[in-house]
Amino acid sequence: SSGVVGRTKQDEQPQFKPGNVYFTPRSASVRILIQVSNHNYRVGGIWAIPRISIASVAASEWSGSTGLDLFLLGALLIMVVNQSALFISRRKERSALWFACLCLFIALRIVVTGNSLLTQWIPTFSWEIARKFEFLPICLGPVFFCPVYPRAFS
Repeated sequence: SSGVVGRTKQDEQPQFKPGNVYFTPRSASVRILIQVSNHNYRVGGIWAIPRISIASVAASEWSGSTGLDLFLLGALLIMVVNQSALFISRRKERSALWFACLCLFIALRIVVTGNSLLTQWIPTFSWEIARKFEFLPICLGPVFFCPVYPRAFS
């Protein structure tokens, strides 16, 4: 289970926790019941058709997509450190600071979308804060691509 299903916004407790569910059927027939409520997030709910697969195949696909998320996260964090060090060594290179911030915001988005690594690492992490991390780069992204004039920061 993930979150609490409710008939109203006050009754439900949203949670985004993708993953695999492993079970051994006890009979030839299996009934899968999926309950979803979506009062808090306009595009929430089930995003993909649940698939039934062999456990090893499902685990392999999951670790592959998690590995890709971790690779992207690591690359972005390396760029954050690199660009921050460049800014510290040359204070006039403000573009390095802006790029480091952009990379950090994108890294935050990666850990709350896709396989939602942050909720895997911290199961009690707030759903609402995770959604804010998801949309922060989208809202602040244009700021990093606007022309910056040196006089504005003097």
